[in-house]
Amino acid sequence: MQKHLLSCLLFVLLETWCNLLLANTHCPAEAGVPTAPFYTHICNDGSDNEKMLLRNEIALQNSNTSLYTFIVSNDANGDIIGTSDDGIFDFSNKDNGTPYPAGEYCFTGFAYNQDEFYQMIENPYVQALNPCIEGRMAFQDFIACVRDHKGTDIVALDDLLRELNLYAAIAKVDWCYDVVEDSAKYCLQVIDCEQQNTSISHTKTPTVAPTVQLLGDQSHLLNFYTSSSRLVRIQVSDLSGRVLLKQSFASLEGNNQLNIFTAQWESGLYVINLEANQESHFMRLLVQ
Repeated sequence: MQKHLLSCLLFVLLETWCNLLLANTHCPAEAGVPTAPFYTHICNDGSDNEKMLLRNEIALQNSNTSLYTFIVSNDANGDIIGTSDDGIFDFSNKDNGTPYPAGEYCFTGFAYNQDEFYQMIENPYVQALNPCIEGRMAFQDFIACVRDHKGTDIVALDDLLRELNLYAAIAKVDWCYDVVEDSAKYCLQVIDCEQQNTSISHTKTPTVAPTVQLLGDQSHLLNFYTSSSRLVRIQVSDLSGRVLLKQSFASLEGNNQLNIFTAQWESGLYVINLEANQESHFMRLLVQ
């Protein structure tokens, strides 16, 4: 019986292998370009996890898929350590509560269709190839099954995508997904704060911490802080990338304010990009 199953599986693999090259030719998924958080340094003790919250409305609106997640990996070796739906990842809990080691970790936007994913992993041939897969499971658990099937400690994004495309071909499922360009992923520096016995407030507090305040129907007030006078660049664009405002000026030491007149703008979501001291900070601007 086992030999017969293996023979059938081999036949299916040979029959569908060429389909791998043709996958996703009609797929509408779009992973977009997520907006990274203000904070680029995070403690691995879980004390400031909320600083990682990602403002990813743009990516979500344009994804055309039922699910959007972020694949979190160790930048040193590319190993996937988990997933996150909102940009928050608990670096304090690796194994039995031990923190992840200090280093750079990257977040890659990944859009996919959940129904197609379930069709794929529920296929009996796929489950025969990877016995760890037992019907519907969370994407995080699926990654663990890929690791188990490969029999290796390291599973990179390319490994995961190859496995997914193989399973889709076996199950004859039009697997629809999209991954952000390598240049669009964002990375955070994880620091062992407990070992250093010091605060990283000087690094996790940005030079510019902007907020937006609505001033009636005519304008919005952009508030931001700079530790000293410096050149500041501000750009506001809509979701299509069209630039509506671009301005450069010298800031004052301390608190600064800038009126953004929006009376003539269409209702919708806009993105503010504020640059100062070689730092870029993004935030959303909702015009109603």
